[in-house]
Amino acid sequence: MELKDLKNKKIVIFSPEIPPSVAGSGVNAYYFAKFLSVYSSNTMLCHLNYNNQFPAWQKESKLIISRLLYYNKNITTKLLSFLPLLFSYFKKIKNNDIIIIYSGYLIGFQFVILLSLLFRKKVIFRSTLLNGDDAMTLVSGVFLLRKINKKLLGKITLYFSINKEFTKRYKKIFDNKVPVFESFQGVNINVFHPVSVNQKKIIRKKIGLPDNHVVLITIGNLIMRKGYHLLFPQIAKLTFPFIYLIVGDYEPTPFHKVSNKEKIFMKYLYNLGNAELGKKVFFTGPVSNISEYLCASDFYIHGAYNEGTPNVLLEAMACGIPSLLYKLTGLSGTLIHDNMNAIEYIDYDQIPSMLEKLYKDKNKMRKISLNSSFEIAEKYSFEKVATQLFKQLYA
Repeated sequence: MELKDLKNKKIVIFSPEIPPSVAGSGVNAYYFAKFLSVYSSNTMLCHLNYNNQFPAWQKESKLIISRLLYYNKNITTKLLSFLPLLFSYFKKIKNNDIIIIYSGYLIGFQFVILLSLLFRKKVIFRSTLLNGDDAMTLVSGVFLLRKINKKLLGKITLYFSINKEFTKRYKKIFDNKVPVFESFQGVNINVFHPVSVNQKKIIRKKIGLPDNHVVLITIGNLIMRKGYHLLFPQIAKLTFPFIYLIVGDYEPTPFHKVSNKEKIFMKYLYNLGNAELGKKVFFTGPVSNISEYLCASDFYIHGAYNEGTPNVLLEAMACGIPSLLYKLTGLSGTLIHDNMNAIEYIDYDQIPSMLEKLYKDKNKMRKISLNSSFEIAEKYSFEKVATQLFKQLYA
């Protein structure tokens, strides 16, 4: 099936969160849904509307956003929300042809799969985090849930694997029972792309960033898994003039589900960042113009030590921003080619010397910038990923 053939298809994408939350899978779901809405007869993006923060419906051009009410304040409100949530799932699945589930963190995703199977719909499931919602993790929990997850994940139409480690773990459970589409999740290259030196200066002025400092950026909520507690002391050692932008939630907000434990860690990390970096660190909170913040920056720093395929890393690469990242399972040697399209470290104390050297080597910076943006544009634009995805879905 070609993308043009989607004109007769109705698509619904389920995601736990979408913007203004900066959760990577939700951001990707939102942009991917907008892309698909241009081709399909109808594209709907459904997400959990925690504690009724947003209007129930919204339309952006051809994309319909449906917000499913879910009160998560306590166990009672969660239980009372569950049956109406299942009824919403029922209606959305019945009225669409292709069901795409972004993340095993979606509450009741098992019912989405079950209902999709009962209505004989095409169902795509996409894991987002290794050791979080990959196939092996989903079938290794509580006994009954483990059995249910294994039964349902073995019946889907297609498993969307966002790197080779997800594929390995899925096939270890299901062998070749279900087809696997393996590809990094894709980027909207109309939004995320390189800009000229003059454009960078204009963007910096627009968002209030200095011209005479190196701008470092990390995108992601202030949680321990993102490695901020390991990044802050190392970035503080840099000798060249810099500012460090952290884009994402640094305190609890209504837009992103945050546990009590995460709230404690957010406060700890916020205080640690200020203590280590002082006036050099800027916690921006979530922003709607992430592409501008990336294009205004000189280096993207990714500190997470447990990931799937980081959405923000793909976006930074698409913008041609030299990226430093921890050597991640499933990415090294596939998406990431060390010293060619990014820089990998295995110890956080390598970061200062790596950044200092790269800052002085403008030719290497230029090479990494060109290679990274070319890699994404040539292989992982939404158009290329979606074309291959739907070809395999209807093979």
